[in-house]
Amino acid sequence: MSGYLGIVLGTFSIWGISALVGMAGDVDNFHNTEIDWYVGALAHFVLALAGTIAGFIPALQAAKVNPVIALKDE
Repeated sequence: MSGYLGIVLGTFSIWGISALVGMAGDVDNFHNTEIDWYVGALAHFVLALAGTIAGFIPALQAAKVNPVIALKDE
């Protein structure tokens, strides 16, 4: 859910920034923004790896806890 919210907020933010830049005059950097496919693939790989690590580390710590003892502490 938060991922979709981020996409929506990011999209509207980019539209707003583009509108502000358009009012400022002719700026060449925002007319044809393109990235190469390998840059997109690398970004996707790095973010997937970071997400995997961010989920894997707490899962390893949770796997070391005895569930009976953990429930008794609650």
